[in-house]
Amino acid sequence: MLLSDNPSHRLFVLLGPITDVRKLQMPLAVIQVALEGLMDTQEVERKLHTNQRDEGNMVPWLLSQQYLSPEFAKKVGARTVRIAANPYCSGQGYGSKALFDLKQFYGCKLQESSSKRVDRDMLGYEAGKMPPLLFKLTQLEPEPVNYLSVAFGLTPKLYQFWNKNLFQMVHLKQNLSQETCEHSCVMVQELKDCGILNEFRVDFQKRFYNLLDISFKELEAQLALRILTEQLEEKRPRQFSAIQMKRIHAYCKRTLDYHSVMDLMKEIAEYFFIDGQCCQLNAVQKVVLLGIAVQKKTFAELAKELQNDADQCQAIFAKAIAVLDKAGRADVM
Repeated sequence: MLLSDNPSHRLFVLLGPITDVRKLQMPLAVIQVALEGLMDTQEVERKLHTNQRDEGNMVPWLLSQQYLSPEFAKKVGARTVRIAANPYCSGQGYGSKALFDLKQFYGCKLQESSSKRVDRDMLGYEAGKMPPLLFKLTQLEPEPVNYLSVAFGLTPKLYQFWNKNLFQMVHLKQNLSQETCEHSCVMVQELKDCGILNEFRVDFQKRFYNLLDISFKELEAQLALRILTEQLEEKRPRQFSAIQMKRIHAYCKRTLDYHSVMDLMKEIAEYFFIDGQCCQLNAVQKVVLLGIAVQKKTFAELAKELQNDADQCQAIFAKAIAVLDKAGRADVM
């Protein structure tokens, strides 16, 4: 088995209350984890220059290459290889509970002074006697892990699960996987101050925004919106010129049509999604604005995706622009 052959892998099992020590409880959830990192920075830098890459250490290699930061590879990460909940207990939150306990363990928040530490390598057990199959997390000394990570093919459901558990996206492959026809992504959660992970997240957000009308144009607008705006830092909004605001106002009053403000779409979208002003919009307005102004979809394409009417999408879009118009006129007053 992979687990028995790879010393860097760990298996965490969530069990119910143990009432009889002679019987193993039915697992509620299981997480397989691979420990990664602790790599030599100079060696990583040399191999990145020659476009080489060793087996294993998937996330350190990927992010070091993506962000040209070989120093990241020396950080220690615990990557979730797979997580599975008992099918009889599906949808009851046991996967999230197992992840929470995993974070507590590697965050050194489960240690108890009264608990006796055990040797995870089974040294000291007499030959011929079976060692324990499982240990309580309070009996184990956690490895010094800086961050948790996970890699998967992007779907709305999977993104929702990992985002709900406070993981943040730092990589989304532009090309679709030939096997699954999905964009592969990496999400991370910092446990100990890495500093650099926040830089990755900010840079990813900018890249993702700029590629929404190119590589990620076919991404569902609702999913793209969630990736772009969740955990968005509030910033000072940009300023529009007086002439630009006049055009925006005329469009909102319907004295000019959509084509009269098409050249302002990028700046308008940045006002809401990059400058952190999207909180002024309702959920539907955000999706429509992102689909039209950022992903450059037509009203007909977006209406089909949202199962709505194209004219109604245009009306929603105009109302979103009116929010900017109102804010601009308030600043002038």
